[in-house]
Amino acid sequence: VGVIAYQSDGDQSEILPFTDLNIELIDANRQTVETKEIKTNEWGTADVEFVIPKDRLPGNFRIRAVIKASTILTDSWKNIRVEEYKRPTFEVSSKSTDKEREIAFGDSVHVTFNATSLTGVPVQGANVKYTLSSANTTSRSWYSPRWEEIETGELTTDDEGNAKVAFRIAENELFAELDRIVRYQLKAEITDIAGESHETAFYTAVSKRGFSVSYYGKSSHDT
Repeated sequence: VGVIAYQSDGDQSEILPFTDLNIELIDANRQTVETKEIKTNEWGTADVEFVIPKDRLPGNFRIRAVIKASTILTDSWKNIRVEEYKRPTFEVSSKSTDKEREIAFGDSVHVTFNATSLTGVPVQGANVKYTLSSANTTSRSWYSPRWEEIETGELTTDDEGNAKVAFRIAENELFAELDRIVRYQLKAEITDIAGESHETAFYTAVSKRGFSVSYYGKSSHDT
């Protein structure tokens, strides 16, 4: 499990480096399976691993993260679906088919989803349900985007196992002038004729500036 610790104030967010957290795994019966103590690194992130016991019933499990030092209960939840393991028969991917370039406001983006069996054969005739969302962020609110759904649709994979989606980056002079970062998220769930499903996602972002650099750490100066 990957964790990012941050605090938000409106549309502003700030990461929390070197912060102690309790990470709890809760089963489908709302019983605690295990709790682990971790500390975020200088970037406010941390990783933790759980092993789900075989005697637990499958269903909706939860990962709960709690900041230990907070005087106010500060926690976050993430639901995960636990099912009996079934060996997958195909894998999915997503990629842009545009030539490598900087994306600007008003440009179109072309994305191809692909489904291929583990033996290398294209998965033809699979149903592809996709959702396009965007989030207006700043460098400080990057870790807490507020995604807004723009478009949904359904496609079918072709003879090569591909399904293609194109969308346009909205022209927004206000966002450009305000130095905003507009992020796009294109998610797809691909289901073959046997009912097996897998998910994939494509992400991109556009801004007036080409990149942003942030530093989090201790400051020092000579005296």
